[in-house]
Amino acid sequence: MSAFLPARGIDRWTACPGSAALCESVRAHDLNNWVLHNALRRDSADGYDDSVRVLVRDCVDRAQRHVQAGAVIRSRLVAPPLPIGQITGEDGACDACDLLLIADYAGVLQCDVIDVGASEATLELHALAAVLQFGLLSEFAQVNCVSMMQGQPPSIWARTPADLYVIGARVTQAAALPLALRGETGALSHLTPGAHCESCAARAKCPAVQIGADLV
Repeated sequence: MSAFLPARGIDRWTACPGSAALCESVRAHDLNNWVLHNALRRDSADGYDDSVRVLVRDCVDRAQRHVQAGAVIRSRLVAPPLPIGQITGEDGACDACDLLLIADYAGVLQCDVIDVGASEATLELHALAAVLQFGLLSEFAQVNCVSMMQGQPPSIWARTPADLYVIGARVTQAAALPLALRGETGALSHLTPGAHCESCAARAKCPAVQIGADLV
């Protein structure tokens, strides 16, 4: 079962607090989350279409670049479950990034959190969850948030664990209202149309979107 407040939806549920409850009510987000997080669950790209095969190859190339720079790859995890519930406040919630690499540069550890087509906010949430998951055994000097896009250079945001804890505190605060609205009809009063609607699984049934369309 996917998280009520998934990392890939953070731009939506922070801007539109009622959207998570609406998505759950139509049960559409379960399918979206499954598709997004299972596309890269295998180490081999065999059996995938050309676009996904290219993205898998890009992720492998990034690991090889660490090695060429003198690092030892301590871990290469495909779709690891990350404890985002510790950040969002949703009990037991986990979410998966596409790939997680831990590289050791002579005792200085870097963690790469890699998602395909993800936003900066999504990657930061995954990155903090990775620090919480693996931080007891590995003290990271830096966490690289990497968004892969086919045919384009990756977008990379470098964060320290301290940066991520500050970001996590803001996420915890922002998640409080969407969680409180779960299963409540009051969620319909907290729907805010915007660019985030384009990727919302409940868009077709959202009254706020329909009202906006009627006014055009």
